[in-house]
Amino acid sequence: MKYRLLPAEEFVKLVPFCERHNIPMPSPDSSIVAVAERDGKILYVHMAHLQLHLDNQCREKDFKGYIDFRKVYQCIEERIPSEAIIYTYPSSENGVRMAEICGFQKVPFPLMMKCPGRVN
Repeated sequence: MKYRLLPAEEFVKLVPFCERHNIPMPSPDSSIVAVAERDGKILYVHMAHLQLHLDNQCREKDFKGYIDFRKVYQCIEERIPSEAIIYTYPSSENGVRMAEICGFQKVPFPLMMKCPGRVN
């Protein structure tokens, strides 16, 4: 078994694997792909992707007027390609409601995190 990072020029080799397993084809511009191969055939794929993550909003504490957060968010969404997925991790019930108003949906998947090189 050979284990290696797949260089960008070889991503085309992923097409049959991704189609067979109904998984999205990664972009060499925003992904790192490692494979396990035997006799040149890809048998296992693990991908790391850049992900769009919407951070919590921040408002000037002294400002008491009205700000339409939906219009601020819309400026971001208009800039993102339509096939992209955006993640957000609200830290309060108010943040959850604001995300829902902007069209985000709760998903049943657990959030797991690792910071390589740091001791947890």
